[in-house]
Amino acid sequence: MNLMIVVSPDLQAASQMTEVLKTLQQQHTIMLQDAAVSIRQADGNNRMWTCQDLVGNGRLGGMFWGVLFALIYWSRFWGLNIGSIVDDYGIDDEFIKDVSLKMIKEHSTLALLATKEALDPIKTALSAFDAQVYTYALSQSAEEKLSAIFASGQ
Repeated sequence: MNLMIVVSPDLQAASQMTEVLKTLQQQHTIMLQDAAVSIRQADGNNRMWTCQDLVGNGRLGGMFWGVLFALIYWSRFWGLNIGSIVDDYGIDDEFIKDVSLKMIKEHSTLALLATKEALDPIKTALSAFDAQVYTYALSQSAEEKLSAIFASGQ
């Protein structure tokens, strides 16, 4: 599995991107495992929701996305050494740091869990949007660990 994060300076873009991806899924071009949207408003407040219309309940669920977005948004402000936290989930801390520099106020973010085969069609479909795409390949053990952690509600 691959973690893909797409960041746009357009607050509506992430929601619009989910519509594009929904069409690709209906055409059986891609298969997503999980997805969530986060919007960082001008006042600094964050809104996050899972894309159940796109992936059903998803593989990891809302708790995973909430933890991930919190780590990304706040790690640079808190000055956290997120390496040990993120390593627990099998995601490289440099990836989180790179993405956190782009997820700023008045930006929207679409986060996806997708197969390797789906990455290129997704990138092509989303190229029409003013957005930056970040991908991170999760190891099999990281996938299993994440599934176990978030399936048990930890």
